[in-house]
Amino acid sequence: MLVSYLRNLIICRTCKSSNSILILSDKEKELIKKDLSRFSFDFLLENMSYLREVNENLMHNFSPQTAFDSYVLKSILYLEQNNNESEKNK
Repeated sequence: MLVSYLRNLIICRTCKSSNSILILSDKEKELIKKDLSRFSFDFLLENMSYLREVNENLMHNFSPQTAFDSYVLKSILYLEQNNNESEKNK
């Protein structure tokens, strides 16, 4: 579900006419529009990479909870790092 949502965000960010690619309810479109303003394209791509890593870990019988915790931590650290870099550039 999360991978699908990130995929939809990336498609909406990159395609002018995402309606021809995605079939979304009005509520989903509204949520995506809101989230697009919150997340950078780099963040979305990085999160897809993190989720791929979680999937690989699960295929090797890695603990699901540990894999998910790692994903959440990496996402938070990415946001904090970018936030600190943005503040330095001001």
